[in-house]
Amino acid sequence: MTKTRTSGSVINSFAGGMLNSALIFAPTVPLLNPDGSYNQVRNYLYGETFLNDPALGTIYYNSRFPYASVTGNLQVGNFNNPKAYIEGVTNDNSSLQLLGNVTLSYKLTDHLRLEGVFGTTIYNSLLEYYLPTYVPLSTSLRGIATLGNLQSNKLLYQTTLNYSRTFKKHNISGLVGGTVEEYVDKTQNASAQSFTTNVTGVNNISAGQVPQIPVSNYSDYKLVSSLFRGSYNYNYKYYLTLSARYDGSSKFADGRRFGFFPSIGASWRVMKEAWFANSKFISELKLRGSYGIIGNQAVGPYNTLSTLSSTNAVFGGAVNAGFSPSRIPNELLTWEQSKQSNLGLDFGILNNRITLSADVYKKITDKLLYNVSLPTTSGFTTIVRNVAELENKGLEILLDAKIIENKNFKWSTSFNIAFNRNKVLSLQGNNGDFLGVNLLIGSAFLSRLTPGEEIGRFYGYEAMPVWNDTSIVRKPAAFQPGAKEGDRRYKDQDGNGILTEADRVYIGNSNPKYTGGFSSNFTYKNFDLNAFFSFSYGNQIFNQLRWNLDNLSGFNNAMESAFLERYIPINSQTDPAKVDAIKERNYRTKIASAGALFDPREVTDYYIEDGSFLRCRDINIGYNLPVSLLRSTGLAGVRIYCNLQNMFTITNYSGFNPEVNGSSLATRGLDNGSYPNAKTYRIGFNVNF
Repeated sequence: MTKTRTSGSVINSFAGGMLNSALIFAPTVPLLNPDGSYNQVRNYLYGETFLNDPALGTIYYNSRFPYASVTGNLQVGNFNNPKAYIEGVTNDNSSLQLLGNVTLSYKLTDHLRLEGVFGTTIYNSLLEYYLPTYVPLSTSLRGIATLGNLQSNKLLYQTTLNYSRTFKKHNISGLVGGTVEEYVDKTQNASAQSFTTNVTGVNNISAGQVPQIPVSNYSDYKLVSSLFRGSYNYNYKYYLTLSARYDGSSKFADGRRFGFFPSIGASWRVMKEAWFANSKFISELKLRGSYGIIGNQAVGPYNTLSTLSSTNAVFGGAVNAGFSPSRIPNELLTWEQSKQSNLGLDFGILNNRITLSADVYKKITDKLLYNVSLPTTSGFTTIVRNVAELENKGLEILLDAKIIENKNFKWSTSFNIAFNRNKVLSLQGNNGDFLGVNLLIGSAFLSRLTPGEEIGRFYGYEAMPVWNDTSIVRKPAAFQPGAKEGDRRYKDQDGNGILTEADRVYIGNSNPKYTGGFSSNFTYKNFDLNAFFSFSYGNQIFNQLRWNLDNLSGFNNAMESAFLERYIPINSQTDPAKVDAIKERNYRTKIASAGALFDPREVTDYYIEDGSFLRCRDINIGYNLPVSLLRSTGLAGVRIYCNLQNMFTITNYSGFNPEVNGSSLATRGLDNGSYPNAKTYRIGFNVNF
């Protein structure tokens, strides 16, 4: 049984997280107003004049600007006062989880065993969220309370028949069986808005003047499987393993619910051969090979069905309850399958003082499950489809070495490196030759799935030096209409004088050329030291946070580098001694001038940075007290240690954390305000009795 309570506001939300709010909030204005209220005016519109607005509360503003223009810019980008979020917002989640398993095993014969397993996971959580009246989410909302409940249950039934036997030099084992898994989720949500007081917070939702419609939901799905696994080895020299699963998921429609997923693996320990056994130099040599198919059903239930959602409609002057379509069904949805072949080598020399393990693989993923965006004319936003066939292939190498081994000093090290390349082989059920991935703003996708191309390549406009006093004169009238000197400029790839979707090209790649890590272990008498490092080389990152921090509109904080490199129009008041230096910068800079016309939030290579890094992940330093000091205490051993994590990262990336790859196959290399890794220091001791 585990009971957990977490609290705190969202930290990685691009639109309203505390970290991003703190970065965007202008440092030239206070977080607290003179009367102690939280300041909502985060830019140059702030001033000493104040007004008690019935909807917004106390607003301090600069009277040089019309009050309407001040309130109209309060929630630009939906960023809020970070101090108010930290101190005022309640965001607590309490959960209770119970995991239980019962296993019954019956020995039928000396070689045959029947085993049954019943397992359950029961999870209940309560979300309590309250946004007080002094942290308005918008100009129309003053206080929001939400209570959310989740009940999740998982049941597992499994029965297997296990067999194992040895005949002289023959070793055989096998397993057959079946499993049934059931998952049930229930959620309930109640909310209210427009509170007149913050005294009761989330504990009295009925105090909200604008109650919201309660929401509840139920979902369940089942997975049934037949299992088989058999292994054989002869004299621990030749190995063969066969396995198979026959899985059926209720997430798919009739006729497409079941999938067969077999695999085979074999290996040969060459060093066990009589003609090789007397080798004094080579101490291990093993060849391995395998091929298998695995299935993926990682989509939500009911995607094959046309579902309805409750709604209200007005008939005859009265509000009536009704239902409207909420999902486009896809009865063709089926298992995503990955077919992988692997060849491996294990090699050791000098009594395994130096060992090498190498694997080369090729993986074909067919019928990739992906949530595809739909045109707004469809009336829906997305649909889950089997969209693509992908290829991944690569090489992985692991090298271990015991460099020094003597009585007082030992030094061993380990190094691994991996090379992976991917490619989209084909698209299925898609109109056109690509599929957009990661919709960031408007209709701009960060990347796309295109046959023959890698997943994770960024796709957008190529940024040019901004329009200067010379290039703006030669600009075609139809190219970026309305652009003026100092505005953003993009390359006309097809040369037709019009900026269109055809001018978007591949502008970067989130895939590293290689990744890996290395560690070293040192032991000197009673002291020990272990250090682990990881690295990535050649990958790029789209730094979405710079959409705001490199924007010189005046509505938010900005990076010093953007200010120093901005375009500066030359006029009669420009210092003649600085004209040449300003012109040189103006002709090369890609940072628009202050007050530029065009929205800087565009998918362009301007926001792409090198994401390569070397990170010190873990350092352990320990000391074992001498046995002579412990003899009189009755203790078998005492070790004092210090553990250090994330001590430093070497990178050219300007963001907080270069490790920003997304969790899904197609979502990669996007940094929308990732939280920095914490440095951790631990001091402890281990005592053995």
